[in-house]
Amino acid sequence: MDADRREDALVEGFGYTVSYDRVFKSLGSMSLTLAMASPMLGVFVMNSLQIGYGGYFGMTWGWVIPAILYFPWALGIAELASAMPVNGGSYWWVAALAPPSLSRPLSFITGVTNFMNALTSMASFGWAIANSLVALISIHTGWEATNAYTMGIAIALAFLWLAMTCMRMQDSNTLYITCALVTASVVLVTTTLFLVGLPVTHSLQHLPFTKASQVFGSYSNFSDWQKPVALPYTFLAAAWVITGWNASTAIAEETHNARRVVPRSVITTYLTMSVMGFFVCLVLSFCMTDLEAAASDPSGYPAFTLIINHWGKNLGFAFLLIVLVNSMLGGASVIFMVSCQTAAFARDGGLVFNEKLAKVWTYSNMPIYSSVLVTIGGVILLFLAMSPIASSIIYSLAVIAVMLMYALPMSFRVFHGGRWVPGPWNYGRFSIPIHVYSIISILYITILECFPPMANWTGATFNYNWVVLIFALFLSGVLWMFKGRYTYKGVDQEALDAWRAQEALPSTSEDDIEGANIVIQGTSPRGSSCTAGNSVHTVVKGLKN
Repeated sequence: MDADRREDALVEGFGYTVSYDRVFKSLGSMSLTLAMASPMLGVFVMNSLQIGYGGYFGMTWGWVIPAILYFPWALGIAELASAMPVNGGSYWWVAALAPPSLSRPLSFITGVTNFMNALTSMASFGWAIANSLVALISIHTGWEATNAYTMGIAIALAFLWLAMTCMRMQDSNTLYITCALVTASVVLVTTTLFLVGLPVTHSLQHLPFTKASQVFGSYSNFSDWQKPVALPYTFLAAAWVITGWNASTAIAEETHNARRVVPRSVITTYLTMSVMGFFVCLVLSFCMTDLEAAASDPSGYPAFTLIINHWGKNLGFAFLLIVLVNSMLGGASVIFMVSCQTAAFARDGGLVFNEKLAKVWTYSNMPIYSSVLVTIGGVILLFLAMSPIASSIIYSLAVIAVMLMYALPMSFRVFHGGRWVPGPWNYGRFSIPIHVYSIISILYITILECFPPMANWTGATFNYNWVVLIFALFLSGVLWMFKGRYTYKGVDQEALDAWRAQEALPSTSEDDIEGANIVIQGTSPRGSSCTAGNSVHTVVKGLKN
């Protein structure tokens, strides 16, 4: 029995109907992330933060240190995805690993928070792309756009992405996956052009390069925070740019050989983005000789200004426009990822109109109603962009809630009480130290995320991250008390127990495993009454690799 049949049997063993075709392979899974999260564009957008709080340190060590420190996050998520390759991701892992008495409430709260994070992720990604496009046009033409123009572009992008998710996707050669591969290829090509072209142009123009001793040995602070806050604040750029590497965990049920391909994609994507981002930062550092001018750049995008100054107004604009348009197309991957997570939560009864939201449209291999829901929800949030304070809230939950999504299942992995079953991608005795370190570092970066950007903050510059997160958790708790406790089914605990029991058996041949037939007696938490004469036969097949 091949890997796909084994993993479809695993999904069925958990109590679900197999609804998705497995269309993603290793390359397609990686391309999904690179298509939506170009490290080069991310560095261009966040470069002002690196310079403002650390100067050359922010662009070099301010990238290298956090990229290394955050790597165990990817290792931990990869191990969880290998053990439980279902689309639910963090909420599902919490449900499976938490004590049975806490499984339903905690997984429901995690799932609702995850859903709110999905909406803000959609809105914040669209707003970031639209804002970057407006800034680029402003640099090129001098045109000053209002928030209304930016919001209009972001809303148009959201509906473009929704249309793209309706493309046919029934095998690995269909249009959507081809688009993802092309978009990811453009990311690689444009990054290579930048890494080679900018220093060559700099040299041909007989401009001096920044000395290596300055690039790697100097620190400048243009903010009003003191060094103990300003220096680690530069780490946030890497946290925001090296993102989306967990996208493949949201499409595990659409991935061939998911227990191996998904974790491999998570780690490979993280490393690829880290290395690409480092070289982009390095080139910017050596070619950006006037830090004071960069820190006070009126556009807020000193990297854009540097490229246009080196390559000329038209060529520089054309290059940056290609990069931005490519990222616009890649934004469909955001809807794809969050729609699959939303459908998984609806499948367990976590939302309203759950049957509709969980339904997968055969033509596009997508939960189309979930796609419409997250698009409309994201568009509604974009209207907050009309207010400067409210627009910062769009980013807040998208930035900080994802940390909680990582930390909670990792905590239950450490204190699993015998509920943990490792997949083929696991770290043995190093597993718990990796997760413990990840939890500690996540707590640290979460606290750092809550600092306002200025020491002398006002209502307009205050960091609302922690306020928004507390409100989101409070709202999730209220929804649990008044709705979730009555309608949310949660994961099938009896099926999980049967799976764990099967995994605990001595290694069996594949043929024996295929024939394993575990009869679960009693009452299913999904509402199916079972008796001795009317048993639920859950076939747990192929759980050994």
